[in-house]
Amino acid sequence: MTGADAQLSGAYAQVTGYSYATPACTSGACSNQDLSKLAAALEETPVSICVNAANWNDYTGGVMSSSQCGSMAADEQDHCVMATGFNATAPTPYWIVRNSWASMWGEKGYIYLEYSENTCGLADDATIPTVKLNLSPEEEAKASASRVSMFHQATNGAHVSLV
Repeated sequence: MTGADAQLSGAYAQVTGYSYATPACTSGACSNQDLSKLAAALEETPVSICVNAANWNDYTGGVMSSSQCGSMAADEQDHCVMATGFNATAPTPYWIVRNSWASMWGEKGYIYLEYSENTCGLADDATIPTVKLNLSPEEEAKASASRVSMFHQATNGAHVSLV
């Protein structure tokens, strides 16, 4: 069966809810978000974030500073992506964010955002999905190995927080 009435078969993941990694900022400048809570969440799992991506079109690599990104205000959010980790020990520390604009964009589909700020408003609406998995032990081990491999590829093997 295909279309809206199709049944899932095999292994799958189902999002059953969510929680906030940081208290949501729904109005105002959002300049005082708790970045340590976002970092702690990223030690455990990827986090869904919404950002101001107005200046992302020209990004080709490196660490985008908060000033390059523009406003971190709640009403400037226009794009949702996935924060996957951070590198707090780099010469310019950064958040690692996976975009949806293909692997030819940015750093193989990722953007690095300045770590010391709520750059692009990344902590304004940071949510952690609650996921129910239907994986066999073998499928779970394969998925875990794949996540590690993708993370190392995205970060060029840098020593960073692994999610």
